[in-house]
Amino acid sequence: MNTIPEIDNDWMEEIQKASNDDLTLTKLIKKIREGWPKYLHHLEDDLKAYHKFKNELRTENGLILKGNQIVIPTKLRRNMIRKIHINRNRIEATIKLAKESLFWPGMNSQIKDIVQNCEICCKFADSQRKAPMQSHEIPIYPFKYVSLDVCYGYINQKSKRFW
Repeated sequence: MNTIPEIDNDWMEEIQKASNDDLTLTKLIKKIREGWPKYLHHLEDDLKAYHKFKNELRTENGLILKGNQIVIPTKLRRNMIRKIHINRNRIEATIKLAKESLFWPGMNSQIKDIVQNCEICCKFADSQRKAPMQSHEIPIYPFKYVSLDVCYGYINQKSKRFW
């Protein structure tokens, strides 16, 4: 059974090649295979960010995985964020999508920076404000209201719009 998330072969090869060219990731592969030092201060500075995830990291097919997430080499990170943000989702949605299959230390803050500075998102930000919360009267008894998305129902034999 293949445990690597669904990524097309071209991207997989590009990630493998970039991982082999990334000095930090080559050192990380060595630590995963040969073992981590007993003390954090014995670890190279560029690997310290990975130390707290050491028990979750493994290598497979030339890639480093953290659970089901692929560790992305430094040179591909910006491009990966752009690919994930192609639908112009908000910050939280972009981070959630990235966490499904990608990982690197500091990923959340990098995504936040790129999405906040996205030219297209900034241009249309005012038109995509969240709708204000609409409250309803407090029910007198349990299950007086049933929460659904847009739909119609019948209460006391009268058609009523719920939403």
